[in-house]
Amino acid sequence: MSFNFLTVHSLTALPVHNANRDDAGQPKQLRQGGTSRGVLSSQSIKRAARIGFERTAADLAPNLGSIRSRSIPQAAVDRATTLASNAGIPFDAEEAYLRATKTVTQLVSNTAAKEVKAIEKANTDRARHLKKAPAGTDADSYMADYDAKVAEKAAAAGDSTTTDTVIYVSAEEVESLAVALVESTDDIATDSIFRRRTGSLALAGFGRMTANAPHLRVEAGIAVSPAVTTHAITVDIDYFTATDDRSSAGAAHLDHAFQTSGVYYRNHTYDRRQIRNNWTGWDSADVDELLRHFVLENVLALPQGRKNSSGAQPFPDVIIAEQQIARRGYSFDQAVQPAPGGGYLTPSVDELYRMSAAARSFYGDAFGDTVISGLAAVGQASKLPGAGVVTMTGVTDFITSWLRA
Repeated sequence: MSFNFLTVHSLTALPVHNANRDDAGQPKQLRQGGTSRGVLSSQSIKRAARIGFERTAADLAPNLGSIRSRSIPQAAVDRATTLASNAGIPFDAEEAYLRATKTVTQLVSNTAAKEVKAIEKANTDRARHLKKAPAGTDADSYMADYDAKVAEKAAAAGDSTTTDTVIYVSAEEVESLAVALVESTDDIATDSIFRRRTGSLALAGFGRMTANAPHLRVEAGIAVSPAVTTHAITVDIDYFTATDDRSSAGAAHLDHAFQTSGVYYRNHTYDRRQIRNNWTGWDSADVDELLRHFVLENVLALPQGRKNSSGAQPFPDVIIAEQQIARRGYSFDQAVQPAPGGGYLTPSVDELYRMSAAARSFYGDAFGDTVISGLAAVGQASKLPGAGVVTMTGVTDFITSWLRA
């Protein structure tokens, strides 16, 4: 049987933190199984994995990173300015910015259709204004004054091709756009710069949406769940004061912060076929090392909110990496109760193993090779029949070998 998917499940006991806040500044929460659970969003986990991977792998692949920003055009123009300067080529950065913005914006907004509608509206408004001209008025002079006011208003409003949409692109796409800006003053076709296949492993893994150019969308090769506590949580209030070192009058600032703690379960799934289709780096000399770094950061990723006022983040307590015929996870629908001596970790670990064993009893053919790791697993006998216990390096090697197979 072919196992095209590999899902990594993990349990991590996080001490007091506020790693992922909601709009009110509180740790994110949701309702599950009738209780309030702590949650770390999928987006925050993916960002932590992406940033961590691209920092650690920068020496291996300095030009194969990615950038998620509203200012992609400016990034391309900045690079183009450097290229033009090095080559001694005259370069109009302001004009290039308009062309770059038009090219990038086509990914998410149909600017051509908007321009046509804008022209049609402008012509209609102009004809309507001309009909209002008083009898005996010189039409050319009357409309020249109108055109001047319209132009002044448009200039004050700024360029209509700019967008506030955050766009995710690879470093090589920014480089391609920069080169095109230097080499020609013509408009640049979006399809000539952006591709479905990419040299950025992060982009190949996490994908991107391109609302106006679905043929350039990168379907994610990795599905990432939010991390949710296995048990009910409470949010605690930390009242604090800040004193003024130059005053003895007491607190100069009073406020409060929010925090929680808990055992978080999450999973992420690799779609081997999709990643192979997305990524162009399979023939690179450092492919195995890049994959190991990427896998490691995905397994260990945690959001970094308030990291400088929280305890250091721990390693996962349990990791189960299992080959699957389709993506499957485990649900802690019934909130775990604390152990007799306190703590949610031990009963959470027991419940995860119980659900994993039950899934194999129900449909054993859905699972392939499996390994177990984590702080609470290494050095212990395997609690899952047929699964070997390995170190973190063993986990990354297991997943990397499977991706390469």
